[in-house]
Amino acid sequence: MQLNRLARDTVEKLLAETGHTLSVGDFGHIHTLHVLAERVSHPYKAADIDLVEMPRAVGGVLLHPLSLGAWQWLEAFAIPALGNHWLADVAIAYAMAHSHTPDVLRDGCTPKELRKALRKWLRGLSCTIAALSRVVDAVAGASEQLEEGARARAEYGPIIALLCREYGGTPQGWAWGVSAETVRGFLDEHRAKVEAENAVAAKASAGAGASVSTTPQSKIDAMRSFRRYAKALRESWQKT
Repeated sequence: MQLNRLARDTVEKLLAETGHTLSVGDFGHIHTLHVLAERVSHPYKAADIDLVEMPRAVGGVLLHPLSLGAWQWLEAFAIPALGNHWLADVAIAYAMAHSHTPDVLRDGCTPKELRKALRKWLRGLSCTIAALSRVVDAVAGASEQLEEGARARAEYGPIIALLCREYGGTPQGWAWGVSAETVRGFLDEHRAKVEAENAVAAKASAGAGASVSTTPQSKIDAMRSFRRYAKALRESWQKT
């Protein structure tokens, strides 16, 4: 993978400032920085789907970024059913492992049956819960992405309808076939196109002599997200 120039320059600057030594564990952070930089550099292009969709191996299973369907299963069924039970954290990993298999993530079982299924799945892993949690955080983009997914769950229907209308495909495919992060990439692309069209229309109506900014809001938002992540990475590397 060739790093985005903005991401590469930022990593080099952070390493010089913090004295941090790169390790295999830093790959996920650098990859995230690359994806965020790509959004800054190409506001009209959806995020790199192949990289966004890349699963992580842990304990003999693959954890995938959560699909919209997996988000809905967690938020509407699993988390309410488990409450404060310690298996609620395991349920997130379980949903990632079955992110593209709706037949497994069903809401017809009882809370007791769900706990039994989660314990059975956990016993089949060749890793500790701590190791599992670390990979879950890496795949999910930590708690900020989890909160974003929870806030967006009420909009799943309109989002899927828009994606089907603009890009084709089926509701089932958008809900279970790709990750929520990929969906967000397509939504960012669509929003950037609409903003660009509005900016051109505004400039035309204002007259040739008027100055109208055509920088899409998605590019501004992407730069903010990039700077926030870089700041968090600097603080993390300063502690190591």
